[in-house]
Amino acid sequence: MASSAAGRQELHQCWQFVAAVWLPWLLITHAGLCPDVTNSSKAGSKCQVLPKVCIDQNIYVLYSNQHNPRHELFTQLPQLKLHNITMDYYGYGDIWGTHFQRPSPFVRPATAGEETRELAHPQFSRCTIPLVIYADDLYMYGHFFANTVATIHMMQQDGTLDDRHNLVIDTFGMQLATFHRFILAPFSHYDITTLSYLSSRLPAEKPESYNPDGQHGRCFWQLLACQFSRHSSNVTKTLSSPLWSTGQAIFQHYRDQLLPIDPQYADPSKFRVSICPDCYSLLGAFGSYSKGLI
Repeated sequence: MASSAAGRQELHQCWQFVAAVWLPWLLITHAGLCPDVTNSSKAGSKCQVLPKVCIDQNIYVLYSNQHNPRHELFTQLPQLKLHNITMDYYGYGDIWGTHFQRPSPFVRPATAGEETRELAHPQFSRCTIPLVIYADDLYMYGHFFANTVATIHMMQQDGTLDDRHNLVIDTFGMQLATFHRFILAPFSHYDITTLSYLSSRLPAEKPESYNPDGQHGRCFWQLLACQFSRHSSNVTKTLSSPLWSTGQAIFQHYRDQLLPIDPQYADPSKFRVSICPDCYSLLGAFGSYSKGLI
């Protein structure tokens, strides 16, 4: 009995040591690897920064004191107001009369009555900074490339985005088209996902590849909500424009992944035909906005 009690005491002392030494070290290390973002101010008028936010079934829940109407530091509750974001539908194409203006997302303060444990006791990630995309004409390839992808490329070039940003597309609950992942992959280290999936009430420990944390998470120290509309795009169709450089970046990304060409196929004296069963995305990536790439 005495030895059992001594063993329990030693175990208790061991845990005290872990709590006093190792846990603070892990927290400091984590904060050092994932410090607060300082470049989000460069996002400009297209993006709105939300601090200490959780996403629950497409709804933004804010936890900062200045966003809490019951706190003495309360200033105001920010709203995400979308302007000229036209929503179309998966598989419909450009059909007149089917488009509608995308309503603005709902934003609310956190309360004492949160339905899920994750929102009742949030653990805000510093390592993942979602960039939520509200895109004009989401399923029209040309518009999406010119207004959204080219702008994201520009944001990456000017340092607005870093390795902690993952790309999240609001699809109104519809699935992504093939070309979405294809043309956005060069601008993110992580898989492209949808807002519906990101904000779903899946277990927090579920392994995921769409963010730096490597698991499902809905609460963040910082989030960027960005709207990309053809009415506000400053992209021009010239060889020196972001459209051209964006196409070049996509082309370079996939060209670097190709295996070396077999010498027998590089023989200019022989005529060969290559059949590609599913080249829609590849052809689209170098379409009318990137002529002359190949």
